[in-house]
Amino acid sequence: MQTNTFTDHAVADAPLMAYIAVGDIGGLTPNARWVKEENAIKLVLSSMLPDTTFNRIKTTANVCNTWEILKWVYEERSKALVADIIRKFRNKRCDEDESIRSHFEYLANLCKQLVAIGKAVMDEDYTDTLLTSLPASYDGAVSSISASACLGSKVLTAEIFEQFIINESECCQVKNNHAEA
Repeated sequence: MQTNTFTDHAVADAPLMAYIAVGDIGGLTPNARWVKEENAIKLVLSSMLPDTTFNRIKTTANVCNTWEILKWVYEERSKALVADIIRKFRNKRCDEDESIRSHFEYLANLCKQLVAIGKAVMDEDYTDTLLTSLPASYDGAVSSISASACLGSKVLTAEIFEQFIINESECCQVKNNHAEA
């Protein structure tokens, strides 16, 4: 009979009644099996973990305690990753000489990363981030777009805003190229 070995060890620090009820397997009593499985699981974990993480678990009494520590360590790292992506997303500013298209692609990538880790960004928040990330030279265009949206009673979505700003950027580039020629 096959047991759910890792799950049993991750949730209990001693054999569960259902585990004991299976009886002897391969000449091993439930307690002997438990100890053997504990050692095997710890060996596998130790071979897979970075040294810094392994050092946190090497003296734990059992797999259950080890698992609790590992969950905490990796949940904390996940929180730090989420915080870092959110910080980058909220604080990214486009320089005057930077491509607006590249800037928006960078923000879209960060937004996709946030969505992938379960932190959906509402369109209104995304639009606000786009607005606040633009250089001062776009203030006039932003005012015009906002006024047009208000007068037209249309909600200013991130997609619409992005397209207007990209168009504005491309028009400025064309004007600058003609002025230099």
